[in-house]
Amino acid sequence: MMKRARVPLAALAALLTTFTPALSDFAPSPGVFSRIVFESPFDSTIMSGLSYDNDRLYTALISQIFAVNPDDTNDVVSLLNLPFNLTVSVVQRANDVIYAAWSSEFTLPIPFKFGIEEANSFLTLLTVDSIHDSAVNPAGDIFLVAAPGGTDARIFRFVPATTTLVQVIQAAGAPGGIAFDRSGRLYYASQASSRILRYTPAQLAAGSLLEADGEVVVANVLAGFLAADDRD
Repeated sequence: MMKRARVPLAALAALLTTFTPALSDFAPSPGVFSRIVFESPFDSTIMSGLSYDNDRLYTALISQIFAVNPDDTNDVVSLLNLPFNLTVSVVQRANDVIYAAWSSEFTLPIPFKFGIEEANSFLTLLTVDSIHDSAVNPAGDIFLVAAPGGTDARIFRFVPATTTLVQVIQAAGAPGGIAFDRSGRLYYASQASSRILRYTPAQLAAGSLLEADGEVVVANVLAGFLAADDRD
C-alpha cells in the first residue's frame, strides 16, 4: 500500500544574507534526533523557517528541511521540485492545496509570487513584496505577513475566491513570524518592539487592526518565526 507523503506546514522565509552557515551547524540537543526529509539539488535554493505538523517539528536550513524527533523513520516527507536559484518564503498546506511564495529577485523590496503547486510547478495567483511568513487558522484560512513596497509589515488574509489579499493588521518595522493556536488566536512576533502579540478571532474578523491592538504575551524577545503545537 502506498503511504501518502506528508507535506510540512512550513513557514519558510528568505535568507537574505551573503553569509551561508554550514549545514553541519544544525545540531539538536542531546537526546533529540533529526533526519533530512527534503534536500534541494541546488545550493542556490534558499529556505529557512519553523513549523509544527502532526506531532513533528520541521526546521529548514539553506537547501535542506529537517524533521526533529520523527516518529516513523519510514515515513517520507515530500516537497515541490524547486527550481534553480530560488528563494522560497512560504510553503503552506490548506484544504489539501499546497501554497507557496517564491522569488528569484534579490533587490529590495523583493517581489514575491504567491500561488499554488500544480503538477510539481507553480501557478501564480498574485504578487506582493517581501513575503516573510504564513499561517493557517483552524477554519483553513491562510494569513500572510508581507511588506508591500518595502514599507512596514502588514498581515493579510488570502481570499481564494478572488485571489486577493485583505489587510487585517498594520504592523511596524520588518515582517515577523505568525502562528495560530487551536482557538484561532493569531500570534505575531513583532520585529519593531521585540514582543510576541496575540489577537483574538473577533479582532481578526473585524480587521483594520494596528499592531498595538494585540495583547502582549511575551516581552523582550526577538523571534523570526513561530509555531504552535497541539498543546498551544
